[in-house]
Amino acid sequence: MLVISKKKKKKMMMKKKKKKKKKKKKKKKKKKKKKKTKKKKKKTTKKKILRHCTYLNSFYETFPTYHFMVAWKGLHGRFGVHANYALKKKHK
Repeated sequence: MLVISKKKKKKMMMKKKKKKKKKKKKKKKKKKKKKKTKKKKKKTTKKKILRHCTYLNSFYETFPTYHFMVAWKGLHGRFGVHANYALKKKHK
């Protein structure tokens, strides 16, 4: 066995290796996605609808069969519902 002197032992004790601290990994923050804003649909004014309805009414009075064909298929796009409502009211 090796004989180590007291002085050396002391030195060795002093020189004891310090444990390295492990660095904690930083967690990456997730980026929040921006919400897309919905575009508002342009509302048709009541005047426009009424004008359209009166036009349809006068048109359908001359062609009653065409009225049903168009009204039920809703071929008038965004005016369709309003036109139907106006026509139904008038034809009652």
